[in-house]
Amino acid sequence: GAPQSVLVVDDNPANLTLTASLLQGNYRIRLANCGAKALASCEASPPDLILLDVMMPEMDGFTVCRTLKERPGTAHIPVIFLTAIDDADRTVEGLELGAVDFVSKPIEPAILKARVDLLWFGGITFCLALLLGLLVRPSGFTAIRLLAQALFGEGPLVGLALLVEGHHHHRGAVA
Repeated sequence: GAPQSVLVVDDNPANLTLTASLLQGNYRIRLANCGAKALASCEASPPDLILLDVMMPEMDGFTVCRTLKERPGTAHIPVIFLTAIDDADRTVEGLELGAVDFVSKPIEPAILKARVDLLWFGGITFCLALLLGLLVRPSGFTAIRLLAQALFGEGPLVGLALLVEGHHHHRGAVA
């Protein structure tokens, strides 16, 4: 299918350029230099992922994330915060708002790429899918099919939901 779209939100033009150049080959990149533009862009056409700077004037990244999560049309979009803040409380706050990850600034190219790639091709989603696949086991084939769907179907979370649903359905059938 078409490459995944990533919206990069940062008030610093150098950071926008750097982040875009790192991901350009594998993803469709969109840019926004402030929170208001990011929200408008997401409303118009929701991206598959948002890389969101925390420290921005007018509207900070946490406010943007909170707003996205409150709106039905954008609540599903995964958010990775880009931040220079090394503060456990703020990180927890961001995760509670619904962020899937934090990448610290200055951006380490290999780390950013790995975190973005992992979101779609593995990481926690893969482990959970594998575990659930092993738990479900109505037949090896179903588990593998569901796993493939989880990883490459309509996005990891939809696949994961299918896996969980299949797991509960199977358990019910045994009882």
